[in-house]
Amino acid sequence: MAGTLYGQKKEYRFLGILTHEQCMLCVCSFNAAICVFCLGTVSPEIDLKFAGVTVGTGFQMCVGAWALIGIFAITSGLIGFAQERVFPLAVYFWYLVATTVLMVLFLFFLVKKSATECVFVHEGFQTQRVGNNFSCTLWSFAVLVAAMGITACMCFALWAVSRVKDKTGLHVDESIGESAALLLRQKGAQSAPRNASLPAEGVQHPWGSRSYKQAEFS
Repeated sequence: MAGTLYGQKKEYRFLGILTHEQCMLCVCSFNAAICVFCLGTVSPEIDLKFAGVTVGTGFQMCVGAWALIGIFAITSGLIGFAQERVFPLAVYFWYLVATTVLMVLFLFFLVKKSATECVFVHEGFQTQRVGNNFSCTLWSFAVLVAAMGITACMCFALWAVSRVKDKTGLHVDESIGESAALLLRQKGAQSAPRNASLPAEGVQHPWGSRSYKQAEFS
């Protein structure tokens, strides 16, 4: 209310609690935890099996390499946030964009596989009694909802980082503009005493009101 009365722009807070900077720090923390988990679980020797899908060692190494790149990208984003630099923030932002695209493709493949092949349903007494259709539909819906939730979280991360990057760029532009204006003001103040004794073009001052320096020739 006070900010509205005195003409100050009220700072935006996500859900009325977190600022853009705090949202970005939460995104960096969660992303760092995921990268560390991926680096700790990938194996160059053992294949992983999940929901009837075999994850080879080559794919695991790709995931580990992308997670390692993510550690450097997160560090770059934190440096850009601490030092108010746009380029490090842009590096982390585009890393998140690439990660979101890859994640959406993976989730699309997972949803399609769960809907067509029912990879999450295992044979048992329950499936023998009611059949596979109900269990397959239920699991497919759950996977779809989870995929939509993950995509929404990725979009939130992109939004938070982009807002901090834009605010940092605006602040840098304002600082450059203020510095340029200050330099112009200083140059104008330095050149003013030099031109103070010279009459303006087309203006004749009264006799005795101005003193001019005469050049001496030896």
